[in-house]
Amino acid sequence: MNWKKIETVLRKIVPESEGIDGDFYGWFTDKKPESIGKVAVVVDLLKNMNLSAYDLIISHHKPSFDSEFPIFVLHSPLDSINWGCHYQLAKIFGFEPVKKFDSGLGVYVKDIDIEGETLLSLTKKELSNSLAYFIPDRKIKQIAFFSGCGFNFPDFIQEAIEREIDFIISGDIVHHTAVLLKNRNIGFIDAGHYHTEIPGIKEFVRRLKKFIGNVEFIDGGAPYSYIRIG
Repeated sequence: MNWKKIETVLRKIVPESEGIDGDFYGWFTDKKPESIGKVAVVVDLLKNMNLSAYDLIISHHKPSFDSEFPIFVLHSPLDSINWGCHYQLAKIFGFEPVKKFDSGLGVYVKDIDIEGETLLSLTKKELSNSLAYFIPDRKIKQIAFFSGCGFNFPDFIQEAIEREIDFIISGDIVHHTAVLLKNRNIGFIDAGHYHTEIPGIKEFVRRLKKFIGNVEFIDGGAPYSYIRIG
């Protein structure tokens, strides 16, 4: 398979039209492989990754440095598509049906009845043990999910408030958003930008393997470490 064929496949699986206007999508450099036998899929391209065995790198996020590798970036179309990162984040908790917000930012489930502590336990099991969270003392009826940096999207937070969402699972919590949510008694779990996107990345890999067999998810890990005291 050459670069023209793989681009056609990628645009079929994850159409650019699914993304946020102005978001980067497509070839990151002018380097395009004439023959593709082995593909690596990453959340982020990190300089310490050894990817020399791969003919093409598919990255969720746009790299922050020039690279010698042919790289195709998917980003927000992969987040937003109706089987993508937002949806897979909700589905690993076993919730159905999953609905998209009117704005297209994130998804939600409603008419459920679950304890916040149960959501916390499920998050630790499915995503990460390193969490920031606030658990309200009541049953949870509606949950919003946004893979990646949802707590940094004011439009997403506002729409969740207007829809009377009472719990949010996402990543990249910031202080003022945490204060806003806690004052409204809206529970939240920050499971990390990286960890909340992996379920959608793995689903993408599964779908891409229908077109090209040798595709591998490379788990580079979050670009930071946690410190635990006591």
